[in-house]
Amino acid sequence: MITINPSDRLACRIAGFCYLATFVIVVYTNFGIYNKLSVPGDFAQTTQNIIGNPSLFRFGVVMDILYGIGFVTMTAMLYKVFNPMNQNLGLLAICWQLMYAAVWIVVTIQVLEVFRAMNKNNIQDLAYLESSVKSFLNSRNQRYYGGLPFYAMGTTAFSYLMLKSGIVNRWLAMVSVLSCLWCLVCAVLHFAIPGFSGIVNLWAYDVPMALSQIVISVWLIIKI
Repeated sequence: MITINPSDRLACRIAGFCYLATFVIVVYTNFGIYNKLSVPGDFAQTTQNIIGNPSLFRFGVVMDILYGIGFVTMTAMLYKVFNPMNQNLGLLAICWQLMYAAVWIVVTIQVLEVFRAMNKNNIQDLAYLESSVKSFLNSRNQRYYGGLPFYAMGTTAFSYLMLKSGIVNRWLAMVSVLSCLWCLVCAVLHFAIPGFSGIVNLWAYDVPMALSQIVISVWLIIKI
Protein backbone atom coordinates (compact mmCIF):
# COMPACT_ATOMS: atom_id res chain seq x y z
CA MET A 1 0.00 0.00 0.00
CA ILE A 2 1.37 3.40 -0.96
CA THR A 3 1.47 6.31 1.43
CA ILE A 4 -0.82 9.17 0.46
CA ASN A 5 0.64 12.58 1.17
CA PRO A 6 -1.38 15.82 0.95
CA SER A 7 -0.21 16.41 -2.62
CA ASP A 8 -1.33 12.96 -3.75
CA ARG A 9 -4.62 13.33 -1.90
CA LEU A 10 -5.31 16.54 -3.80
CA ALA A 11 -4.32 14.85 -7.08
CA CYS A 12 -6.77 12.01 -6.37
CA ARG A 13 -9.59 14.46 -5.77
CA ILE A 14 -8.76 16.42 -8.91
CA ALA A 15 -8.71 13.19 -10.92
CA GLY A 16 -12.07 12.12 -9.49
CA PHE A 17 -13.62 15.51 -10.15
CA CYS A 18 -12.24 15.63 -13.70
CA TYR A 19 -13.67 12.22 -14.56
CA LEU A 20 -17.12 13.12 -13.25
CA ALA A 21 -17.01 16.48 -15.04
CA THR A 22 -15.88 14.98 -18.35
CA PHE A 23 -18.51 12.26 -18.09
CA VAL A 24 -21.26 14.87 -17.70
CA ILE A 25 -19.76 16.93 -20.54
CA VAL A 26 -19.56 14.06 -23.04
CA VAL A 27 -23.04 12.76 -22.23
CA TYR A 28 -24.59 16.21 -22.52
CA THR A 29 -22.68 17.00 -25.73
CA ASN A 30 -23.66 13.76 -27.41
CA PHE A 31 -27.32 13.66 -26.40
CA GLY A 32 -28.11 17.31 -25.74
CA ILE A 33 -26.32 18.83 -28.73
CA TYR A 34 -25.12 16.51 -31.52
CA ASN A 35 -28.05 14.09 -31.31
CA LYS A 36 -30.41 17.06 -31.27
CA LEU A 37 -28.87 18.43 -34.45
CA SER A 38 -28.30 15.12 -36.24
CA VAL A 39 -30.93 13.30 -38.28
CA PRO A 40 -29.75 9.69 -38.76
CA GLY A 41 -29.10 8.97 -42.42
CA ASP A 42 -30.09 12.47 -43.53
CA PHE A 43 -27.00 14.66 -43.70
CA ALA A 44 -28.85 17.29 -45.74
CA GLN A 45 -31.32 17.88 -42.89
CA THR A 46 -28.52 17.67 -40.34
CA THR A 47 -26.68 20.40 -42.25
CA GLN A 48 -29.81 22.56 -42.25
CA ASN A 49 -30.16 22.02 -38.50
CA ILE A 50 -26.57 23.17 -37.95
CA ILE A 51 -27.09 26.21 -40.18
CA GLY A 52 -30.20 27.05 -38.17
CA ASN A 53 -28.45 26.53 -34.81
CA PRO A 54 -24.82 27.64 -35.31
CA SER A 55 -24.38 28.74 -31.69
CA LEU A 56 -25.51 25.35 -30.38
CA PHE A 57 -23.13 23.55 -32.74
CA ARG A 58 -20.21 25.77 -31.72
CA PHE A 59 -21.06 25.21 -28.06
CA GLY A 60 -20.81 21.48 -28.71
CA VAL A 61 -17.30 21.95 -30.05
CA VAL A 62 -16.36 23.98 -26.97
CA MET A 63 -17.65 21.12 -24.81
CA ASP A 64 -15.53 18.67 -26.80
CA ILE A 65 -12.46 20.82 -26.15
CA LEU A 66 -13.25 20.98 -22.42
CA TYR A 67 -13.66 17.19 -22.41
CA GLY A 68 -10.17 16.81 -23.87
CA ILE A 69 -8.67 19.19 -21.33
CA GLY A 70 -10.39 17.44 -18.43
CA PHE A 71 -9.37 14.00 -19.67
CA VAL A 72 -5.70 14.93 -19.99
CA THR A 73 -5.76 16.57 -16.54
CA MET A 74 -7.33 13.47 -15.00
CA THR A 75 -4.72 11.24 -16.64
CA ALA A 76 -1.86 13.39 -15.38
CA MET A 77 -3.19 13.30 -11.82
CA LEU A 78 -3.61 9.51 -11.85
CA TYR A 79 -0.08 9.13 -13.20
CA LYS A 80 1.29 11.34 -10.41
CA VAL A 81 -0.35 9.23 -7.70
CA PHE A 82 0.01 5.68 -9.02
CA ASN A 83 3.21 5.77 -11.06
CA PRO A 84 5.38 5.01 -7.95
CA MET A 85 3.67 1.59 -7.76
CA ASN A 86 5.13 0.51 -11.09
CA GLN A 87 6.91 3.07 -13.24
CA ASN A 88 6.84 0.98 -16.43
CA LEU A 89 3.13 0.24 -16.16
CA GLY A 90 2.42 3.82 -15.15
CA LEU A 91 4.23 5.07 -18.24
CA LEU A 92 2.29 2.67 -20.48
CA ALA A 93 -0.98 3.75 -18.86
CA ILE A 94 -0.43 7.45 -19.47
CA CYS A 95 0.79 6.82 -23.03
CA TRP A 96 -2.32 4.76 -23.85
CA GLN A 97 -4.60 7.37 -22.31
CA LEU A 98 -2.90 10.20 -24.20
CA MET A 99 -3.21 8.28 -27.47
CA TYR A 100 -6.97 8.19 -26.92
CA ALA A 101 -6.93 11.90 -26.08
CA ALA A 102 -4.94 12.60 -29.27
CA VAL A 103 -7.58 10.83 -31.37
CA TRP A 104 -10.30 12.86 -29.68
CA ILE A 105 -8.45 16.13 -30.28
CA VAL A 106 -7.88 15.29 -33.96
CA VAL A 107 -11.61 14.73 -34.44
CA THR A 108 -12.39 17.99 -32.64
CA ILE A 109 -9.95 19.93 -34.79
CA GLN A 110 -11.64 18.50 -37.87
CA VAL A 111 -14.68 20.61 -37.06
CA LEU A 112 -12.71 23.64 -38.25
CA GLU A 113 -13.47 22.43 -41.78
CA VAL A 114 -17.18 22.61 -40.96
CA PHE A 115 -16.74 26.15 -39.64
CA ARG A 116 -14.86 27.11 -42.80
CA ALA A 117 -17.65 25.66 -44.91
CA MET A 118 -20.29 27.51 -42.89
CA ASN A 119 -18.52 30.81 -43.52
CA LYS A 120 -17.81 30.15 -47.19
CA ASN A 121 -19.78 32.47 -49.46
CA ASN A 122 -22.38 32.99 -46.76
CA ILE A 123 -23.22 29.28 -46.82
CA GLN A 124 -24.05 29.27 -50.53
CA ASP A 125 -22.13 26.06 -51.22
CA LEU A 126 -24.46 23.69 -49.35
CA ALA A 127 -23.00 20.59 -51.02
CA TYR A 128 -19.56 21.40 -49.65
CA LEU A 129 -20.95 22.12 -46.19
CA GLU A 130 -22.99 18.91 -46.22
CA SER A 131 -19.89 16.94 -47.19
CA SER A 132 -17.91 18.53 -44.34
CA VAL A 133 -20.66 17.79 -41.82
CA LYS A 134 -20.91 14.18 -43.00
CA SER A 135 -17.15 13.71 -42.75
CA PHE A 136 -17.04 15.22 -39.24
CA LEU A 137 -19.92 13.19 -37.82
CA ASN A 138 -18.72 9.92 -39.37
CA SER A 139 -15.15 10.49 -38.18
CA ARG A 140 -16.31 11.43 -34.69
CA ASN A 141 -18.09 8.10 -34.29
CA GLN A 142 -15.48 5.91 -35.99
CA ARG A 143 -12.48 7.47 -34.31
CA TYR A 144 -14.08 7.20 -30.88
CA TYR A 145 -14.21 3.43 -31.29
CA GLY A 146 -10.78 3.51 -32.89
CA GLY A 147 -9.41 5.22 -29.79
CA LEU A 148 -11.45 3.14 -27.34
CA PRO A 149 -8.92 0.25 -27.15
CA PHE A 150 -6.24 2.70 -25.98
CA TYR A 151 -8.64 4.21 -23.44
CA ALA A 152 -9.54 0.75 -22.16
CA MET A 153 -5.90 -0.36 -21.91
CA GLY A 154 -4.91 2.80 -20.07
CA THR A 155 -7.82 2.55 -17.67
CA THR A 156 -7.13 -1.14 -17.10
CA ALA A 157 -3.54 -0.31 -16.15
CA PHE A 158 -4.56 2.49 -13.79
CA SER A 159 -7.25 0.28 -12.23
CA TYR A 160 -4.67 -2.46 -11.63
CA LEU A 161 -2.35 0.07 -9.99
CA MET A 162 -5.25 1.20 -7.80
CA LEU A 163 -5.80 -2.43 -6.82
CA LYS A 164 -2.13 -2.88 -5.91
CA SER A 165 -1.96 0.43 -4.07
CA GLY A 166 -4.67 -0.46 -1.57
CA ILE A 167 -6.08 3.07 -1.47
CA VAL A 168 -9.19 2.05 -3.40
CA ASN A 169 -11.56 -0.66 -2.18
CA ARG A 170 -10.14 -3.98 -3.40
CA TRP A 171 -13.40 -5.31 -4.84
CA LEU A 172 -14.19 -2.02 -6.51
CA ALA A 173 -10.76 -1.96 -8.15
CA MET A 174 -11.18 -5.58 -9.31
CA VAL A 175 -14.56 -4.80 -10.87
CA SER A 176 -12.96 -1.84 -12.61
CA VAL A 177 -10.16 -4.01 -14.03
CA LEU A 178 -12.65 -6.59 -15.33
CA SER A 179 -14.99 -4.00 -16.85
CA CYS A 180 -12.03 -2.30 -18.58
CA LEU A 181 -10.83 -5.62 -19.99
CA TRP A 182 -14.35 -6.30 -21.24
CA CYS A 183 -14.38 -2.93 -22.99
CA LEU A 184 -10.98 -3.66 -24.53
CA VAL A 185 -12.13 -7.01 -25.92
CA CYS A 186 -15.33 -5.48 -27.33
CA ALA A 187 -13.44 -2.55 -28.89
CA VAL A 188 -11.00 -4.88 -30.64
CA LEU A 189 -13.70 -7.30 -31.84
CA HIS A 190 -15.72 -4.32 -33.08
CA PHE A 191 -13.16 -3.91 -35.86
CA ALA A 192 -12.07 -7.55 -36.15
CA ILE A 193 -15.54 -9.02 -36.67
CA PRO A 194 -17.95 -7.34 -39.11
CA GLY A 195 -21.34 -6.93 -37.50
CA PHE A 196 -20.04 -7.47 -33.97
CA SER A 197 -22.14 -4.52 -32.80
CA GLY A 198 -25.18 -6.59 -33.81
CA ILE A 199 -24.06 -9.34 -31.43
CA VAL A 200 -23.04 -7.09 -28.53
CA ASN A 201 -24.82 -3.77 -28.30
CA LEU A 202 -22.55 -0.73 -28.57
CA TRP A 203 -23.80 0.46 -25.18
CA ALA A 204 -22.47 -2.71 -23.59
CA TYR A 205 -18.90 -1.94 -24.68
CA ASP A 206 -18.05 0.93 -22.38
CA VAL A 207 -20.98 1.48 -20.01
CA PRO A 208 -19.72 -1.05 -17.39
CA MET A 209 -16.32 0.64 -17.46
CA ALA A 210 -17.89 4.09 -17.21
CA LEU A 211 -20.04 3.08 -14.22
CA SER A 212 -17.09 1.56 -12.38
CA GLN A 213 -15.04 4.71 -13.03
CA ILE A 214 -17.85 6.90 -11.71
CA VAL A 215 -17.88 4.96 -8.43
CA ILE A 216 -14.08 5.07 -8.19
CA SER A 217 -14.11 8.81 -8.88
CA VAL A 218 -16.55 9.37 -6.01
CA TRP A 219 -14.31 7.18 -3.83
CA LEU A 220 -11.24 9.23 -4.72
CA ILE A 221 -13.06 12.45 -3.85
CA ILE A 222 -14.63 11.51 -0.53
CA LYS A 223 -12.57 8.57 0.81
CA ILE A 224 -8.94 9.46 0.13
